[in-house]
Amino acid sequence: MRAWVVCSIIVAGLLGCGEQPVDRATVRGRVSFRGEPIQDGTILFSPVGGGESQAAGPSSGKIIGGAYQLDGDNGPVVGSHRVEIQAYRKTGRKIPDMLGDVSKANRALVEEVVPMLPAEFNVESTLTADVAPGENTKDFNL
Repeated sequence: MRAWVVCSIIVAGLLGCGEQPVDRATVRGRVSFRGEPIQDGTILFSPVGGGESQAAGPSSGKIIGGAYQLDGDNGPVVGSHRVEIQAYRKTGRKIPDMLGDVSKANRALVEEVVPMLPAEFNVESTLTADVAPGENTKDFNL
């Protein structure tokens, strides 16, 4: 426990306690792929353009039932963002759990999942969004 407290103090010192907080916003919306809501996934807003907003880092949230919401306290900073959306689908196959027991004989089987979205919506995303102060609605119909 002491190590955690010491690390927290060091990190707070490195980040600078006297700096002005960045302006964050609330963003909510719906996400669909080929006309169907994405049932389970994640959305990531990464600031572009450098400066203070870039230093604030990305904000991410869970997509459930085709909807997401990032609240103002942890939401994206005001400004331009590159948006990445990740979603997976089950294949119906069972595969060995590579994160479980390292003994091949004892590995449990888990449902195989594969990405359901093209790379242009996630790792090679071309999606963008401008976030304004306050509340924003950003829908993504992929």
